[in-house]
Amino acid sequence: MSEKRRNLRLAVLMPLILVVISGCVEIEPSPDPGVLRVKLEHNPADSIIHIGSRDFSFGNNDLFLISVYQGRAHSDSAFFILYETPTTYFAGENMYNILGRDTSDALQTVTIFESYLPPGDYTSLEFGLSPELFILSEGYAVGGLFIPIEEAPGSSPLVSLELDYEIVENDTTNILIRLSSFQSVVRYRDVFHFAPEIETILSTTVGS
Repeated sequence: MSEKRRNLRLAVLMPLILVVISGCVEIEPSPDPGVLRVKLEHNPADSIIHIGSRDFSFGNNDLFLISVYQGRAHSDSAFFILYETPTTYFAGENMYNILGRDTSDALQTVTIFESYLPPGDYTSLEFGLSPELFILSEGYAVGGLFIPIEEAPGSSPLVSLELDYEIVENDTTNILIRLSSFQSVVRYRDVFHFAPEIETILSTTVGS
C-alpha cells in the first residue's frame, strides 16, 4: 500500500475511532451545590448585665452594634469564603444591632452569611465579630447609658467554631449562632472587654 493511500485511510478512520472511544468513556456529572445559611441572634435568656453597683435588665431600646466579616467554611482539605447572599461576590463587613427588634417587637434574627458550597463534610466555621457601640436604655427617658466596650488587648476578633456539618446537594444547611450579648461583656478597670459567649444550633432545609 502506498504511503499516500495509507495516510488517506487514517484520515477517514480517525474520526470514527474517536467517536467509538468517546462513547466508551462515561463522564461523571458534577454535583449541584448546596447552601450554607448562617444566622445570628441574641440569646433571650441572657437578660441582665451588672454594671457598677446595679443590675440592668434588657430593654426594648437597647443598642448593641457589632460588625461581622471574613466568614469562612472549612473542610478537611480546603476553605471557602462566605458571602452575605448567594448573589453577592464581595466579602465585605456588615454591622448589626444584635439587640434589635423586628416588626412584631420580637428579637430579630439576622442572616449574616448565605453562600453556595460544594457538597461534602465540613469541620469548622470562622468569622470576624467586633463590638462597635453599646448603649443601655433602662431608666433613661432620653438617650441611655453608654458602655465603653472594646476588644481585649492581644485577643483576636476571629471566632472559630469547631463544628461538624454537611452540605447536601440542592439542600440548605442552617447554622444559628446565638450570642449571649450581656455575658460577652466583661468589666476590666474602666472599660469593658468583649469576649463572645456563643452557642450553635444546626438544622437542614430540603431544597435550596
